[in-house]
Amino acid sequence: MKVFVISYELSKGKTRKHNDRVVEAIKYQGEAVEVQRCVWIVKSVYTHGVIRDSIQKELGSEDKLFVGMLRGYSAAGQSFPEEAKSLISSVWHPSSK
Repeated sequence: MKVFVISYELSKGKTRKHNDRVVEAIKYQGEAVEVQRCVWIVKSVYTHGVIRDSIQKELGSEDKLFVGMLRGYSAAGQSFPEEAKSLISSVWHPSSK
């Protein structure tokens, strides 16, 4: 398993339904937690390219998408969701569960 950060921005005029389809595409990649609006931490067996291609199918030409793999260390603010901290820890420190 790997941990990814996924960020997207929809162009103006997109509907709530469109955003919901993007969110479903993100959740389909693995265990997913939204940490900020349109920013997700995802634990997945897929590669960053597979994740990108899968989500990209729900995006238009003016929408933006970033998929990056987290490796090693991270630092989060006090309000970072506990669920996201646990997800990251389960990959990097599996014995601490």
